[in-house]
Amino acid sequence: LIFDYYKSFFLTEKDFQMMYNVVEKVAKDNFIPLKQITIGGFSVGGTIALNYCTWVKKLKKKNIPSKIFVGDSPVDLLSLYRRKELFLKKDQDVAKKEAEFIIKFLKYYLGDPKEGISKYLKYSPSVRLYKEKSNIKYLKNYEIRFYSEPDLSWYKEKLNFDYEDTNSYQIDLFVDDLKKMGNKNIRHIKTKNKGYLNKEKNPHSWTIIEAEGLINWIMNNSTCKEN
Repeated sequence: LIFDYYKSFFLTEKDFQMMYNVVEKVAKDNFIPLKQITIGGFSVGGTIALNYCTWVKKLKKKNIPSKIFVGDSPVDLLSLYRRKELFLKKDQDVAKKEAEFIIKFLKYYLGDPKEGISKYLKYSPSVRLYKEKSNIKYLKNYEIRFYSEPDLSWYKEKLNFDYEDTNSYQIDLFVDDLKKMGNKNIRHIKTKNKGYLNKEKNPHSWTIIEAEGLINWIMNNSTCKEN
């Protein structure tokens, strides 16, 4: 099933309920075991997949995905906002324009963090500065596969990024926190020379995900783990 998520960072509870109902109906109509459902996405699609899995856990829904795949996604929206703030002081047009767009977008939907972070805590898979209140605790029992390509030479040349500015870095921290919470079914796959978009090098691209390996992982049956 492919859902149109409007290329937003987050969806509403109403959207998630619609997804839940569709998945449940299609699974039952096609005799698919509901405990063998995988959800995932690339970039903000992966962020939404993590948020969906947080939502079903929070509400103690009956049908919960057993696996999540995440392709180079932002997993800490508060850290994303703060890193982009730093770029407003840098002399790099491409990164500065991207930073201005993301800051404007997050401010509009989640507010200025200086005035409160409640919406960041609600809509971000993790807020590392506030672990006790973070959604990450709802993700500790999922089997998760992350993908990223930390091509630092490309990021430095094209966007003037340091490693701390990449999604790969935030995923590293996210994975480390989940492992400390006892999640042993988590993996961060860092690729090399796979990221291309329209035949040009771009590590933020679906091509970093090796299709056969992902499908084999999805088809390796596992059951949903209980809290």
